[in-house]
Amino acid sequence: MLDDNKDYLPENLCVPDYLVSVGGVIEGFTMPKIDGINLSTILKDKSLDIKEKIFYLKKVGEVLRQIEQIRKYTPFNDFYLNDVHDSNFIVNPNKKSITVLDLDSSRVFSHATFASRYLTPFALLNNVKDKYKIIKDTSQQLGYVEADNNTDLYCYIIMILNYLYGENVNNMNLVDFYLYLNYLESIGINKELIEIFSRIVSNKKNKNSYNLLDSLTNEQ
Repeated sequence: MLDDNKDYLPENLCVPDYLVSVGGVIEGFTMPKIDGINLSTILKDKSLDIKEKIFYLKKVGEVLRQIEQIRKYTPFNDFYLNDVHDSNFIVNPNKKSITVLDLDSSRVFSHATFASRYLTPFALLNNVKDKYKIIKDTSQQLGYVEADNNTDLYCYIIMILNYLYGENVNNMNLVDFYLYLNYLESIGINKELIEIFSRIVSNKKNKNSYNLLDSLTNEQ
């Protein structure tokens, strides 16, 4: 389905290009070779400028914004990345671009939802009732939560918070999460950005925060 609808997709999504058969049985797929560095490596590299890391985190948000526009304005209106995390993006430092990998875990036209790093029974999202659609019968699916716009943005915000915190925010309890948001406010983080962070544990729709990331300073 990704291949059938690839004309609607931005070029920075690495869509698999061939199926691979062994002994006449389909065993997997190939995809184009992407030159670059994994985003997780970029974010952990202490020698790199903070602003460069923020630049690539913004790029991820821009991709999610593009996909939202694709759902809104094209027939490919039910497509979600699902497994959004820093290891699924490749950075090309020369071109200042990012490429999205692991599209076989995406959700297309409401078909099966696959596992996602941040969408688990131990995640912060479990503190919100009804907003995130927990899959009750997992016998036919590998995922824990149905992918939608809220889950894609949830994962993106967890990515940003993990970078700021230096550890996995996703498995915090709710009290510690709010204490951390209070700390961010105390060091002068943009209040609108903090409000977007807080939405992931509220019944409000999640929002894309990419356009506010430039407000973060080196000191913060």
